[in-house]
Parts: sequence; structure tokens; C-alpha cells
Amino acid sequence: MKNIKKFVRLYLEDLEAKKAKWGTDYPPQNWEEFEESIRKTHYKYFVEEEVDNPDIRTGLLVSLLADDFVDFGYYAIFSNLPLDFQDLNNVIYQIARSQHLNVYDLMVTGTRFHYILRALAANDTEPADTFLPDDAPCYGVMRYADMVVNLFLVVYRKREDLRERAVALAEKYLKSKRSLFDRSMVEYLMALIDRDAKRASKALQEVCNGYQKRGDVDWREKCFVAEIHGLYRLAKFVDEELFAQLKRPEHPSFLQEFEDWQQANGYPKGQLFYSYPEEMDYLNRILRAKLPTLSMDELRSEEKTGIIFARRLNEEING
Repeated sequence: MKNIKKFVRLYLEDLEAKKAKWGTDYPPQNWEEFEESIRKTHYKYFVEEEVDNPDIRTGLLVSLLADDFVDFGYYAIFSNLPLDFQDLNNVIYQIARSQHLNVYDLMVTGTRFHYILRALAANDTEPADTFLPDDAPCYGVMRYADMVVNLFLVVYRKREDLRERAVALAEKYLKSKRSLFDRSMVEYLMALIDRDAKRASKALQEVCNGYQKRGDVDWREKCFVAEIHGLYRLAKFVDEELFAQLKRPEHPSFLQEFEDWQQANGYPKGQLFYSYPEEMDYLNRILRAKLPTLSMDELRSEEKTGIIFARRLNEEING
């Protein structure tokens, strides 16, 4: 729990620094400040400057309001020890769903893949099942995002038709100099494809070590890394026998007690931790909606992918 306390300390230090520099109350320190912040945002963008287009409105609701929960959600539960692991499971679920529903971040990137892993940490497989259509191709650019998505399609979506090319591309990718994190992520997924628990366990430990060296994530994400729990849990959704043989990583950012709770409680799927006030209820409905899968034609459409996604969400919500 050392890193949980560190998260709270750094969060409060960040708050004080921003108050001193800009006089802001963000990030919020309690639920009252959080709700005041989202009410102000809601009024400014959805009352004072009313958005007529329902698809743009849906996208803005998630990106401007639900995204605020990402910053505050962990702090809300980490600042109340002993930690309630059911609450943690639900917070991870809501954060991952909020991020996945952000229609302005729909490109198939390493970031989006990490949102899927966060969802798996709360045993939510819906983002993994829907983020790409079943006929998605093997991506051939020599970059981290393409490698992990290709391998994920093979190991989780069981796309055996992509296996030979995906593995060959990954092997070629690993021949060049890569960061410890990127290399270990690719090696872990390849080990899962081969059902090699020893290699996977070693790679997972290196993922933890490599994550701390990343320059593109802030201190909050380094204290507790939900997506590494999701990466570990991915093995369970792929092969229960393989999962039983995996060795958990030993690192302060990987919460062993959370995994103990998961195992004891049958790996429950998270639920929404926080419901938005009545005037923002449409956002609650968005977060509860079935996730749409866009076809490859829609993903390649000249129309903005985010608008198509938002339209499909609205159709799901409104019947």
C-alpha cells in the first residue's frame, strides 16, 4: 500500500502547486469540489453555449465531463484507507469506460490499447470485444501500437489468420532497439500466443520495470498501473490453465492485495462507481450503453470516425 499513500501525497502536492501558481481548485480535493467543477463545465458548454448536434454533444459530454473522473476517481478511494477493493474495481471500470468512450480518441493506437487493458483490470471485456471489427487487418507499420494490436487480435480475438504475419512483424520489430516497456509488452503477448508461462511471467515483470521509465506518463499512473493488472488478467481470459501458471510481478505499482481480492471474489466485472447529477443523466446513459463496433468501412470513412461512433452510441441509447 506504500504507493497508494504516495499517490495521495503527490496528488495533494500537485493541487497545492496549481493553487499557488494559477489560483485553481483543480484537481478537486473532495466530492463537493468535484461536483462543483463538473456543474460549471456542464453549464458553460451545454447550457450557456447549447450544442444542437446530438452526435457532437455526446462526444463533448464524455470528453469534457467523464474525463474529469479519471483524475479524481483514484484519489477519492485512495484517500480513504483501508482500501475497499470493490470500490477500486468499480473506479477502474468507470475510468476505462470513460476513456474508451472518448470519441475524440478513436484511432487504433497504443493509448487506446491501454484503455482496453484497464477495462480488463476490472474484468470488463466489452471494449476488447468491440474496439475493432472481426475483419480487422494485420497492421504492418513498424511501431509499438501496430505490434501490440496485431498480437492482441491473435491472442484474444483468436485471429489465427493473422498469426503468422503478426508474429513475423513482431520478431522483426524486436530486432531493432526498443524501450524496455515496448519490448516487454510485445514479448509478453508473444509468450501468451505460445502459451509459455515462464516467458510471459518474466516479460510481465519487465513491463512493470519499463513502465517506470516511460517519459509519456505522469506520476499518478506510475503509482498504480491498472493496465498491468489488465495485462496479467488478459491471460485468464485467454487460457485459465496458462493464467494459473503465471507468476505475478513483484513491483510497488502492482497491487498484490487487489489480485488476492479478485481471486477470492471470482473476478467480478466492475460497475459504475459514480452517477452524475440528474441534469447530466444522459452521461450516465452513455456510460451504461452497449459499446458499438465500427466496421472497417466506417473506420476508413471520410466522415470523422468520432462522429460515426457517437451517432451509433445515440442510436443504442435512444433505441
